[in-house]
Amino acid sequence: EADAKAKAEADAKAKAEADAKAKAQAASASSAASAPVAASASSSSSAAAPLSGGGGSIADAWHDLQDRHTPTNWILTGFQERKNELELIGTGTQGIRELKSHLCADRVLFAALQVFAVDDRSSESGRRDKFLFLTFIGSKVSVMKKARVSVQRNQVLKNFPGVQISFDVGDPDDLDLQALARKLMNSCGAHKPTFFAFGPSDEDFVRV
Repeated sequence: EADAKAKAEADAKAKAEADAKAKAQAASASSAASAPVAASASSSSSAAAPLSGGGGSIADAWHDLQDRHTPTNWILTGFQERKNELELIGTGTQGIRELKSHLCADRVLFAALQVFAVDDRSSESGRRDKFLFLTFIGSKVSVMKKARVSVQRNQVLKNFPGVQISFDVGDPDDLDLQALARKLMNSCGAHKPTFFAFGPSDEDFVRV
């Protein structure tokens, strides 16, 4: 009985240490570079944080998203209503929960999201970037706009080469982290992670 109790305590300690290591690896992606933007991009607020980067270059935003030395971890784009031209709506640094707060029920929007696949059984080299492409079709979007989505999606994807997985949603609540983690696992090949980080907060970490 004493041996069983000691083993249980040792297992619990090992799991706690592994969780702490994984969180430290994921959080290192948002290093000192993220400090200047933290005040204007709080994901815990009930209101959407102010968008940054709107009206800029989509190519520059995509470059920032792929650069681990910048805090950017999502990009939001959409087509202008009258010109039917793709525009950069904004970028953010607080992950999927912040991105969800900017999805509008009356618009079709396209987003790219950076996720970290973490293997807490290895060193820093066990953290890999994964890029998700999201097509959001708001619940109030007209039938005519919905009919153009497939063509528009193909146009937008040309701006984000290298995304690992694409999916469509009609409600921000459909962005379930557990479901997304399961889909991402299929793109990880033989080297499976133990952890996905969809943002810098503890609430954005999903163990698989």
